[in-house]
Amino acid sequence: MKDVVLDTNFTVLPHTHKLDIYAELERMIPEKHRLIVLSGTIRELETLAEARSETAVGAHVALQLLKRKDVAVVSAGGVVDNALISYAEAHPDAIVCTNDKRLKQRLKRIRVAVVSLKGDNTLICV
Repeated sequence: MKDVVLDTNFTVLPHTHKLDIYAELERMIPEKHRLIVLSGTIRELETLAEARSETAVGAHVALQLLKRKDVAVVSAGGVVDNALISYAEAHPDAIVCTNDKRLKQRLKRIRVAVVSLKGDNTLICV
């Protein structure tokens, strides 16, 4: 079973781009898989949700959807980007979903599959 790991910026796409990332990932990844987030991603979203801004609304929506979609939370310490890299290295079949340009470059260097947003409403595997 493949692990599909959602980065913080990816989890807010349902709010910021009105995109059902969960349905799109089901469509894109036909093999059996599970959606996960790292505990650091949850911490980042909780921190963002406490602010008084549009970003806070997106973070709040993301947290609700993660619970509703029963996304698994995997414990990981440290900086989230580094934890994502470590997780991907330890799980060679993992797919990481992110829009972070630097993180995508780092993941490509170690040959990790990446799902990212193209344009306003299309997910692609890069």
